[in-house]
Amino acid sequence: YFAGKLVEPKKKIVFYVDSAFPEKWRGAVKEGIEYWNEAFEAAGFKNATEARDYPKNDPEFDPDDIRYSCIRYCVTPTANAMGPSYVDPRTGEILGADVIWYHNIVSLLHNWRFTQTAAVDPRVRSRVFADSVMYESMTYVAAHEVGHCLGLMHNMGASYSFTLDNLRDPAFTQKYGTTPSIMDYARNNFVAQPGDMERGVKLTPPAVGVYDIYAINWGYRLIPGADTMDQEKPVLDSWIRAKSGDKMYEFGAQQFMGMVDPTDQTEDLGNDHIKAADMSISNLKIIMKNLSQWALEPDCNYDPLDETYRAMVQQYMRHVGHVYPYIGGMVYKEIRQGHDDGNARTYIDKKQQKRAMDWLLVQARTSDWLAPSDLMLKWEDPYQWQERLQRSVVGCLLSSAKLYRINEGGKIDPSRNYTLEEYLDDAVKGIFAPSYSGKKLSAADRNMQSAAIAAMTKYSGLKPASSKGSSKSLTAAEEFDEMSLTADSPAIPCSFNHNHSLDDNADTSFYRILLGLPTMSETELQPIMASRLEDILSLYKSKIDSSDRATRDFYSYHIRALKSILEN
Repeated sequence: YFAGKLVEPKKKIVFYVDSAFPEKWRGAVKEGIEYWNEAFEAAGFKNATEARDYPKNDPEFDPDDIRYSCIRYCVTPTANAMGPSYVDPRTGEILGADVIWYHNIVSLLHNWRFTQTAAVDPRVRSRVFADSVMYESMTYVAAHEVGHCLGLMHNMGASYSFTLDNLRDPAFTQKYGTTPSIMDYARNNFVAQPGDMERGVKLTPPAVGVYDIYAINWGYRLIPGADTMDQEKPVLDSWIRAKSGDKMYEFGAQQFMGMVDPTDQTEDLGNDHIKAADMSISNLKIIMKNLSQWALEPDCNYDPLDETYRAMVQQYMRHVGHVYPYIGGMVYKEIRQGHDDGNARTYIDKKQQKRAMDWLLVQARTSDWLAPSDLMLKWEDPYQWQERLQRSVVGCLLSSAKLYRINEGGKIDPSRNYTLEEYLDDAVKGIFAPSYSGKKLSAADRNMQSAAIAAMTKYSGLKPASSKGSSKSLTAAEEFDEMSLTADSPAIPCSFNHNHSLDDNADTSFYRILLGLPTMSETELQPIMASRLEDILSLYKSKIDSSDRATRDFYSYHIRALKSILEN
């Protein structure tokens, strides 16, 4: 081994595959398990992982016995999988691990492939995929979950190391897939455009990524002359430093209960979320034009098509959610004493925030392509996601927690970052742009402006003179929080560390919980928002003579309401 030869371990890492798996999927699960042999070869071991069927005539075998690591098949409608493991606290040795594979993950894999690649891949333009296509997707899930069992956490920053040009490059994607780590939630190549697949662009993640191979070597390679963990540490640290500056080998901590760092997100691809979203939305528009044909299920009611349509909306919302963290965002970086690593956090600059703001406002006003009336009338109950999206965008732009970070960033570097006053000027002008231009207000415009006035009123601390009844719709802030949490939540909420617990020692588990982030103080925020309400009142008074009745009525109503709020 120390001479550099591959050595077959006496005690392999064996996973037993549940006999309850349908025969046509069992091979995919086994292949996903044994993908990891490539990583272990980099650590000096050959045939280190092995997939076996459940023994048929072994009275000692029990899938509940910790000595047997199993991939267990659960026949439930849950669309999920997870990979918990069990660790000896004295040594860190992983004693055993299981992957819990819920049956209905098949529908989740279908929806991913369909919404992300149907515009470029004719093979997935159907309600039921060919077995060969589903086989590809299943190997990815098996390999990802086994990665947890081997001790790897989610690396949500991995995919950010690739450019969009990388993702459309046949040679690059054939070598690296869509991400340097399958422990990221980087799915299928939604950046690829029609014709890219024919050019050789790969649409799926790698078997195991270059980061995964590096991580297994770091964790499993024997170091000559090192008999203790303390003796290993200098060598292990030197390996990390050797990759410093190579983004493919950076680790991005998973964020929970919020999203502040746009470079460590779930379900994303590439290092330009806005451009990636535009490319994916272009593909989604192609799919929408063909949805009834490609997702056709003859003689069925429209429930299955409704499920596919909702998956389309969810994919679109993910892209919107990927842009939210740029507003009031920060990039985190791990730094260590004794090294010139820079700062632990860097605020997103004014240029990036303004670009994100403008893009979000466009999306809030131009999403009708995803809600064609001829399709919406096929369902008995209306699916009112557009109004919620509009309020959510407003909630994002006026979030008190985001305003706090914008204010902090402006104080630290006012030439590079937004000051709070500059930001609010741009945000208000963006939300109320049609009014400033004297244009007729669309339903989307009225919804967004109403949401903004309600948010500013709440933050101002002022109350209407009287209010009878209450709206059943969520506020802009609530819509933003709800959509953000939905976008942040992984499609597969599998284990994010090696033993599936939030209570781990900080030395072995690493993630960011963003619940309870600081917000603007009322002392600062209330007069700022009251002043903005006065600006809106003046704006509406100057535009009341609009030729459009709906716009005039809207202005008239809010003039009365704002007067009541501000004068009382």
